[in-house]
Amino acid sequence: MKKLYMLLFLVTYCSAVFSQTSECDSLTAPCINTFSGKSYYFNMEAVTDVNIERFSVMSQNCGTRDISIYYREGTYAGHEATPVDWLFGGNVTGFNPACANSCPIPETIIPILLDVCIPAGQTFGFYIATTAGTGTIEGQPDSLEGVIIAEDSHLKIFAGKASLSNGIFDQSVSSGRSWQGSVQYDCSCIVSAEQHGLNTRFSTSVHPNPASENLSYTITNNNVQLLLEIKVIDVTGKVVQAYKKEVVAGKNDFTFDLSSLAGGLYFIAVSDDEGIKVVDKFVKK
Repeated sequence: MKKLYMLLFLVTYCSAVFSQTSECDSLTAPCINTFSGKSYYFNMEAVTDVNIERFSVMSQNCGTRDISIYYREGTYAGHEATPVDWLFGGNVTGFNPACANSCPIPETIIPILLDVCIPAGQTFGFYIATTAGTGTIEGQPDSLEGVIIAEDSHLKIFAGKASLSNGIFDQSVSSGRSWQGSVQYDCSCIVSAEQHGLNTRFSTSVHPNPASENLSYTITNNNVQLLLEIKVIDVTGKVVQAYKKEVVAGKNDFTFDLSSLAGGLYFIAVSDDEGIKVVDKFVKK
């Protein structure tokens, strides 16, 4: 599903009493004991509108690794092995967090800025995946899937599932494994234009989908002229094609050559000078 980001800031004043913090800042799933995994699925539920910014992790086994983050509206459950059900949040290569043999384990922030709005009362699934490299991400080993492992007046984190191997959307996951670390958030919710029925400066469409050799991409521009940055991104977060295009008012048609790409899921991210971003998904056959 197409998502539009960075459009509307709804500022909510934070005056409630927190169980862990006194202001909109962060929520920690604490280090109790350790399960050394590679990737984690978990859900978060917003009590008030929150904007998810970054995650931190704990690591018992040292090493440099590549990390990708995905998210989706609704629970992760039932979508663990279906890449098309997820939105790509970002990736980092050569990530080398601090490590320790046992709790307490220092936290290291993953340098991926998400800006994901979770409106009050809604649940989003998150997937932090080690795609390559060494080292582990720590979790709690004996958490019943779906139980609350941390909460404050704005956000709840639930236990989920973990994988022991590098890669993404691995079907060999173990339930009852809850990620340990912190989520940095604030109480300004960056919501989608679709949620509020706003008109954007441009819209997009992709066809055919799935595609084989060529992909047609249409940008409909509501302005006189725009300079857009277009990136084609694979599921590991690697930018495989990048363009800068000037678009005129009306429909602008482009063709992407997919012949050099491997089969699988890809994202097209288009952004303008105001930070408005449109993300489409397509499958290369």
